[in-house]
Amino acid sequence: MSNPDKFPFGSGGFNTERITSLTYRKYFNQRLLNVDGRFSFDLDYLFCAQYIVESSWMMQITIYGVKGLMIVELQLLKLKILDV
Repeated sequence: MSNPDKFPFGSGGFNTERITSLTYRKYFNQRLLNVDGRFSFDLDYLFCAQYIVESSWMMQITIYGVKGLMIVELQLLKLKILDV
């Protein structure tokens, strides 16, 4: 485990078995909004979380692009419409 100070009992990481599955975005969002602040005040953890979320998103875009799906383009159009 790369952050032993964040997980003193060795559990609670992303790969821990859960009843419901989590996306990276939901997992890190919960960690950063946690009440004790041990995740949100650590810059190394913040940058690592941002890298993981963005790289997983880019991997999904690449997979959809290779398959020739238009889903990503529709999602980007929705984001552009919502941003306006």
